[in-house]
Order: sequence, then C-alpha cells, then structure tokens
Amino acid sequence: MSNKSWYDTAQEGLAATGEAAVDRMWESQRQREAGEISMFESVLRQSGDAASVPSWMLNEVLSTVPGYEYAQEKLGQGAKYLMDNSYMGQAASSALEKNPRLARNMEAVGQAAEFVPVVGGRIKSNKANVDLNKLTGADSGKGMFLASLNNYIDDFYGRKEVTGTTTTDKMAGASPPITLFENIIEKQLYDADSATNKAIDTTTQLKVPFVEKVAKKAAIPALKTDNFTSTSQTRAAVRKITSMTKFGGAALKNTLKDLFDPSSRALFREQGLSNTGKEIIASHIAAKKLKESPESLKILEDITALKKKYKSLPKKGGKLTEEHIKVNAEIQQAASKLSSREMPKAVGEAIYQLHIGQQAGRQGGLNAGLEGIAKESFVESYNKYDSGSLSSWFVRHNKAESADFDVSVSKKDADILEETIINANGDSFGGSGVPALVVMKEAANPKTSGNHQFDLFNQNKDGPARKINKAFNSLGNKPTTLPQLAKALEDAGLKITNVSDDGKVFFNGSTTGSAIVEGGINVSGFVKPDGTATFIMADVHDFFEKVPGVNKLTPNTLLAVSPPVSKNFLVDKKITNKKKAEDKPPRDVQAELETIANAKPSPAVLDAARRQQSGMLNTAAQPLATSLGNTSSEERMLTGGR
Repeated sequence: MSNKSWYDTAQEGLAATGEAAVDRMWESQRQREAGEISMFESVLRQSGDAASVPSWMLNEVLSTVPGYEYAQEKLGQGAKYLMDNSYMGQAASSALEKNPRLARNMEAVGQAAEFVPVVGGRIKSNKANVDLNKLTGADSGKGMFLASLNNYIDDFYGRKEVTGTTTTDKMAGASPPITLFENIIEKQLYDADSATNKAIDTTTQLKVPFVEKVAKKAAIPALKTDNFTSTSQTRAAVRKITSMTKFGGAALKNTLKDLFDPSSRALFREQGLSNTGKEIIASHIAAKKLKESPESLKILEDITALKKKYKSLPKKGGKLTEEHIKVNAEIQQAASKLSSREMPKAVGEAIYQLHIGQQAGRQGGLNAGLEGIAKESFVESYNKYDSGSLSSWFVRHNKAESADFDVSVSKKDADILEETIINANGDSFGGSGVPALVVMKEAANPKTSGNHQFDLFNQNKDGPARKINKAFNSLGNKPTTLPQLAKALEDAGLKITNVSDDGKVFFNGSTTGSAIVEGGINVSGFVKPDGTATFIMADVHDFFEKVPGVNKLTPNTLLAVSPPVSKNFLVDKKITNKKKAEDKPPRDVQAELETIANAKPSPAVLDAARRQQSGMLNTAAQPLATSLGNTSSEERMLTGGR
C-alpha cells in the first residue's frame, strides 16, 4: 500500500498530464510548419491538448466525491453496451480506425469538450471503447454476463452422507450436515401433517393448476409421509433447493462484481476468462494443495477418533442410539471439510468458460491455460454444425479395437447415430432443430473431459447399459438372433430407434454423468446379436441457458459428443477403447490451471477499461456532485476521498 497522500498523488499526476500536453502541443506546431496539417487543425489540436489539463483536474476533484467510484462502475457497463450494440457507436469506431488524422482531430475536440459536463464524458467513454475494440476486438465482450457463474453447484445432483461405518478413504467430498433451517423446510415439505402440506392438499382439491404443477415439480407427493421421519432422500431434496438458492445469490453478486470491475472486464475481453471463473479455479487448486497440509491430516485424525467412538457405543435393541446419531453428525461435519475431485472441478469451470464464449459468439484472444485445457479435453474443437459433420467424426475417431469382434463404425452406422442424436435433442436446439455448434470430447480423460466411457458402461445406473445387460440376461447370456435381441431390448425398457438390415439394433436413452460439465447425458448407440454394443455420449450445454431470457445471451446452441466406444456384454476384456485417432502429447493439466489462476489483463487493456468507466461517469457526475456539494472537504478526506 502506498504512503502517498491524495494531494501528493494528484500533484504528480497533474505534472505528468501538463508535461504530456506541452509535448503534444509542440508536435502539432511541428506538423503545421511541415505542412502535414492545416492551421485550423493545429489550433484545434493545441486547444484540445491545453484543455486536457483542467479536464484532468476536474476528474480528480470529482473523484473525491463520496460514491464517485460506485457510480462509475454502474455507468461504465451501460457505456460499453451502447458502444458495442448501437449502430452509430460501431460506425463511428470503424471510421476513426480507418482515418488516423480524423481520429486525432476528433480527439482534440473531445479533449476540449471534456471540460464541458456530459459532452466530455461521452467522448471520453467513446474513445476508450474504440481503444478496447482495437486492442481486443469488437465482439470480445460477448458472454461476459454468464461467464461469472459457477459451473459446479454443491449437492445439486445428490448429497453425500457418511457415517461411523464409512471407510476413511471415502470420506472426502461429504456434504455439510443439514442445518436447522433446512430441517424446518424438510418437515414442512414432506410431513403429511405439516401446515404447508395441508394447504397444498386443500388447494389441490380445489384444482388450482399452479399449485398442482409446483407440487409435482418438487416431487412432494412422492416423498410425503405420515409420521414423518427424515431420510437421505428428503435431506437431499431440501439441500438441492437451498443449494440453488445459495447459488442464485452468489451468481448475482459475482456477476455484478465482474461487470462493474474494469480489471475483470479487461480480463474477459482480452482472454475470454471471467474474474469469477479465475477465482473458482484458483480455489480448487488451493483445495487440492490443502489435502496434503497438516490441517487436512488433523481432520482425518479427528474422523478416525470419532469412528472408534462410534464403534464403541452400545446399541439398544439392535438400533442406533441418540449418541450414535450425534457422533455421525460430528463425522459428517468433519468430513465436509475434506474436498474431492478438485482438478475435475477446476477443469470443468475452464471448459464452462470456453463453452460460454463460443455460445455467445465471442471473438477475441484466449488465455493460454484455457487453450491448453481445450487441446487436452477435445478430440475435435468447436465447429459449426453441418449435416454429416458428426457422422464423419464418429468414423474417424472410433476408439474401439478387438481381435475377436467387429467393432467398426461404418458410414451408414455413423449417419444413423447422428440422426438419432439430433432427433433426441432436437427440442433443445430451437426452431432450427439442429445445434449451431458441435464439439467432440475425449471419451475417457478423468483429469479434463471426464470419464464418459465409465458413464456409458456403468450398469449401476438406470441407463442403456443396464437395460442391455438385462436383455442379454433374459436371453441366457448367449448370442441370439436380431429379432429376439430387438424384442428383449424393448422388453428391458430400452428405446429402439432403428433396426438395420446388417444386424444392428440402434437405441437412445439417458443416464447420469460423472463429469463436472455434464449432469444427465444422452446415450445413443447400437447392439449386435453377438453381445457387442457401441455407445456415444451426447450432451447439450444448456443448464443456465434454460433460464428465461438467458438464451438471448447465448444464441449459439452447443452439442458435445464423445467418440464411439464399444463393449461386449457376453465376453469381458476382448475389446479395448484406448486407440487414438491422432497422436498428441499429454499436457500438464496442473500447469494449465495455474496459468488460468494467475491470469491478469495487460496494462493497455486495463487502462482502456478504466477510462471507459471514467468517461461515462463524467457524463452523469454533475448532478451527483451538485447533490453532494455540501459535503465538506474535511469530511471527504475522512472518508478517504472516494
């Protein structure tokens, strides 16, 4: 922190401003004498340079008014929007960029006008925006609004509970215990005798559509019971509600902070990275380092002691006592301090930053760490969707190899798979029925893109893999005929989309994804009578975009897919999915994330962002200054002058 007073800083700034003004005035004189500019232009420029000194003084004086910087932040975003979206603003910027002489003359007019309230601020803001566009591109700010959101919501997709019987190695990532407030909500929602449910029952009997819809959406009827007792299901349902509420509050705060902070806006425009996104990634890195710290080891020691205490407690009639429940709560609290999946969460946020920029139509520079994560995570980068583009990817990037089974994906197969995927997700693509953009993620890269192969093959979830396994079980776990296979798959609950004449049953379904970026995922593929099945993951990136009005900020719908991966449900370990379509050196994911966490905007871009806001404030500062004009200089100094 500097020890200089406001007066000392102002004195130095005034001297520097005056010196620069004199230099520019002499340069205008030289250009006139050399015949490079006219007499009128020389006088205009020298007048503007001379006016820059009192203009600077006015800005400094206004900066001592309480609330100046706050108002500056609020107005700066408005200026940016007008310049980025108004036809006149864009046209003016383009004209000035193409005619440096005109730009210099207009600058002089602006300098002279800056001492005039309102006019000066507008000119100053416009000039700054021209500079920003020149440095970062006119479309570099698209996506800034949504980039301030956290891609990961704690406990949204489920709540992890641990007890005295949970092994220590599975304690990390436990959810915090249910709070007293959440207990109240839980009882009101799921106790059949609660005042809330009695009111719902009454209005339901009256056939109030809105209430019926809300009750169904919240799954209240499904979990509502007489003689209510808290369960893991009801606790998870309540935590999902409170997590979303907490997320909404944090999202609003972070969005306002990023939009009204010149440093944050400069960072996004230059590198496609929000300051909130950067901080989220930095926090995950810090959490990973904390796992190896003495503090983390102490938590594990405490948990071990609590587990011993739990096991030593006697049960009454074979049931847990109040003391057991108390110790379990203490274990839950301690375990909630142990983070998990830090790197996948950090990478998930990085991919979210990339996705949002693409969906918003952002054009501009990219942080080197984000570029590295994209190269490690994607088999095919963002592409405009055209019919057949996915099909060609499926053929080219088929990951399966086997000496015993045919795991090839023909052009015909790939075309059917593409059609199946597009049709299954068509409602998410708007009127066109197709995505604007597509990207292909690695099928199995837990550090970056997620282990989609595991999700596709996972039979513990109620997805296509489980239903295919059920079908072959019903057929005696042996090769069968195509008609028998199709019927068994349908009986198992699998949605059949096509039965080809070359012996394949095509399907579509869904399952829960383990990757941070995706929640639920779409699963498409085909099954053959010999037990071989091919799977493809597909996911529309539309979690936040489902919010009304948000889709206008992200006009480009985005579909992510995986390469095909195969498995035989009758014979294990005869198929590998490790073949790489192209060689690419592995990247140091930790280093890429560190690059993101340490990102800063360049001085030039940061200066332009600051000037943009300062100019906009000058436009509206006069009424503010008048309303606060009775504030004494002593009071301003006591409050720090800002």
